[in-house]
Amino acid sequence: MGEKDTIRHLKKGEALYRKGEPADSIYLITQGEVEIEHVDGPVTFQAGDVLGIFDAILRNTYTKTAIATTKGQVKFSSVKKDLVAIEGTLTHKLMHSFLVAKDAETPGYWS
Repeated sequence: MGEKDTIRHLKKGEALYRKGEPADSIYLITQGEVEIEHVDGPVTFQAGDVLGIFDAILRNTYTKTAIATTKGQVKFSSVKKDLVAIEGTLTHKLMHSFLVAKDAETPGYWS
């Protein structure tokens, strides 16, 4: 995440994003915990974890809902504004290939 990041404060129980919404941002949790429901049950993410990257880069909408389980804070970057600068570059192609391979290993887990 870069210097153009925006900070968002979350209340316990607040949705960071919901399934079906446009996947237009990538989130870095800086404080608190966020939970995403998976087939095997809920997975909790915490400070230092990145959310939304798979959906933002590989898909057009979020495939899961992310809910704050504690009061927290995230930094986020707009995919359209910030990542468009690297579109078509070797960095973008490598990142896309890596994400596709990881998503194939555990479909939807990283969403």
